[in-house]
Amino acid sequence: ESTRFFEKNFDSLMINGILSVLATFLIEKSRKVMYITVSGVNVMKNKKSEKVKKNTVERNALCIPESSRRYLEDGFPVLCEQEIAFELAHVNNVDFVAKSKQLYEIFQKQVPGNNQRHDVLFKVAALCGLYEDLHINAERMTDHILSIKNFDIRLAKGVMSLVDDIAKYSDNSYFAVYFARMYCWYHRPDLYPMGDRYIEYAMMNYAWLMKMPQPYYSELKRYGVFKRFFQALITHCELEHLPQEDILHFFYFVGKRKLDKEWRQNISKTKENFSVNEHILNIVKKN
Repeated sequence: ESTRFFEKNFDSLMINGILSVLATFLIEKSRKVMYITVSGVNVMKNKKSEKVKKNTVERNALCIPESSRRYLEDGFPVLCEQEIAFELAHVNNVDFVAKSKQLYEIFQKQVPGNNQRHDVLFKVAALCGLYEDLHINAERMTDHILSIKNFDIRLAKGVMSLVDDIAKYSDNSYFAVYFARMYCWYHRPDLYPMGDRYIEYAMMNYAWLMKMPQPYYSELKRYGVFKRFFQALITHCELEHLPQEDILHFFYFVGKRKLDKEWRQNISKTKENFSVNEHILNIVKKN
């Protein structure tokens, strides 16, 4: 009976085992002293909370005050170098950046190849562990990546169609598209800008506010369209000299804050409408 249970649940048991190993690895890494660079500001992170708080204060002191910030319509910060530095320094993103650094280590140094099943499975599980809302089946995605011909050669050359080929895992669903972008990004951040729904939301709103041509959301699924749109934005704002990672993190944090706020407002309106409808229904019943 136990043998049948193991065979039936082999996939889930294997993924859970991999995630457990990854969690142990990340915990061990977090105990060591790491130097994390956020927009040119060195932040020391280790197990002593006093040092973390001290460095956070020092980092924030280097940036402009909140009263000096500049905004476009709808509360979007101006897309410029000063506002990007402020956003990255003031948002509580140290943990996020630390986890990203660890993924860079895994993808670029520990297991950079994509020919061995155990290597690919480990990276897929690690990525899904950081981005829990991807809803990707690690086993199926691993088999799909291994089926793509000349994967590492195309990855090294920055071939954009590779991202689209990875996204075919589930008929170009948004989860698969976002996963494909991030899988290539953590291998080659210099060639493959990443992008999820928060980054797309921020980019589309900035293009609209600055009266720039913008694609439809459905067109952004194609990686070539997304990458050209991102490059057009940073060229328009003359931000080519900034690290691509800083600009993408800026889009991510601004988009997440705005989109989450809209979601909470919609939930609140839905509850309010439900209460009004329930009140009307009670009046009708009494009459």
